[in-house]
Amino acid sequence: MLVDLHAFQKALSGLPEEETVDSSEVHPYLLNEIFHPILTGKSVCYGDIDFSEFDADDLSVISDYCDRRESMMHKLWEYVNELSKAVASACTGRAFC
Repeated sequence: MLVDLHAFQKALSGLPEEETVDSSEVHPYLLNEIFHPILTGKSVCYGDIDFSEFDADDLSVISDYCDRRESMMHKLWEYVNELSKAVASACTGRAFC
């Protein structure tokens, strides 16, 4: 499999930034005050959570979001793993420093 990583990087950098997994259905309080801080390594204490901000149904929505996010991370990891197995090939032109 021939992959031009420079062309691939240029193509990706030209795209607008977007979410890999849609979080629009997730309750904003759970996403911004609980989930994102945990992802960045911050501790979220039980006493800091305002349980009046969300209900039990919101927990199943964020659970589903976490499952979809984990699945996407796994797929991306598999893709990167396959790219790393690609055999290097010589370029068609010479470059001098």
